[in-house]
Amino acid sequence: MAKKKRPGFGAKLLLFLLQLVLAVVVLFFVARALPGDLSFRSLRSGLSNSLLITTPEPENTVEEPTLAPTFLPDPTNAVVVLEPTVPAFSDDDFAPDETDEGDAFAADEPGDGFDDDLPEEQGNALTGLSDPVGDEPAVPDITFAPVVTPAPIAASEPVEITISAAGDCTLGGDETNGGFARFKKYYDSQGEEYFLANVREIFEADDLTIVNLEGALTKATTRKDKTFAFRGNPAYVRILTSGSVELVSLDNNHSQDYYSQGTADTKKTLNYVGIGYAGLGEKHIAEVKGLKVGFLSYRVWDMSVDGMTADVKEMREECDLVVVSMHWGEEKQGKANATQIKLGHAAVDAGADLVLGTHPHVVGSIEIYNGKYIVYSLGNFCFGGNSNPADKDTFIFQQTFTLTDGEITGTDVSIIPCRVSSSTTTNDYQPTPVPYDEGGKAILKKIVDCSKQFDSVPDWEAIVAKLTEAN
Repeated sequence: MAKKKRPGFGAKLLLFLLQLVLAVVVLFFVARALPGDLSFRSLRSGLSNSLLITTPEPENTVEEPTLAPTFLPDPTNAVVVLEPTVPAFSDDDFAPDETDEGDAFAADEPGDGFDDDLPEEQGNALTGLSDPVGDEPAVPDITFAPVVTPAPIAASEPVEITISAAGDCTLGGDETNGGFARFKKYYDSQGEEYFLANVREIFEADDLTIVNLEGALTKATTRKDKTFAFRGNPAYVRILTSGSVELVSLDNNHSQDYYSQGTADTKKTLNYVGIGYAGLGEKHIAEVKGLKVGFLSYRVWDMSVDGMTADVKEMREECDLVVVSMHWGEEKQGKANATQIKLGHAAVDAGADLVLGTHPHVVGSIEIYNGKYIVYSLGNFCFGGNSNPADKDTFIFQQTFTLTDGEITGTDVSIIPCRVSSSTTTNDYQPTPVPYDEGGKAILKKIVDCSKQFDSVPDWEAIVAKLTEAN
């Protein structure tokens, strides 16, 4: 049996090429029929890489963090808008600003009308911005709202406070010599408004009227063993209220004639009718036209100079005006002695605006010390302690203070000559002004003569002019 002839090498190669061409043709037509998202990868090198089979990558078992989306600024609108704030004013705001070279806000254009006063945190807000590049629009200059300059605070309107001061008022008298009973008859027959009727118009026109209440308002019967012990019925306080008296001093040598009971009754009575008082450990502050007037009272024989000056300084801190009443001096002596002068000056040095003196029972000196008035003796006034005093002369000292923003910017003084009685032959307990040409000149002359002991005294000519105009 004959053997079959095997094909040669050339035939095998030709057959392989034919198969390869056929396979390429088939794949070409298959590829054209596939969807676009399943196309083959690009040939990398040679025909050996033209038919790659891809497998999916293994899933990542580690979950990647999710990042918040980043918003890039639109280069056409990269403008930082700063809301200007108004810092609290300080002394530094009124001093020239000091700027360093390189400070983003140091190179203000000349004449731009504002200083470099941005808060630090706002200045730092621009440090991360880069300069514009290429054709990008430049960041416009930062503009601010116009600086509003606050209107200056207008000075308050001047306020005038008029204070009238009068001397010793003993509403009643001594029970052992008939003085108490005599005063009571006038009160019972004439009524409460009678006693201050002739000065009521003066006292009603002022802002504060101050008198020295010399005697207790009490029904107590136990009195001190002394020559004169003064008291009156508590109802007599209506004499003061009907006469427009607002303040009384209690530190004198008769306010405690009926011991602690008399003192307690007096304070209780004054509180009841709303009359302010100072002395015997009490201080008073009166509200007048929105201002504070402090009132203090002392008697020379049991006062502490250091304590008095400390009180005045404390009152000075709290009040717009400070008035101090001093019960001092020698009876029937109008000229001030060395002790009075020392105490009066100490009170002014501590801050008193007016010092009023009582006790001598006669009119006395007036001094101006460091611009403040010291009235060393006001004399008697509505005085039930003597049924017919030989010297009936007295006066009302009146001072008007002008205050602007709590500071004294002016004063004006008047002296109104009076007598303790409307009668020249007896004491009817009705203090009465005396016209200048009908005896007022003689009363004023007494005050002027006593005051000659001082270099600085009131303007007597101006005071006389007021008195003559009043006539």
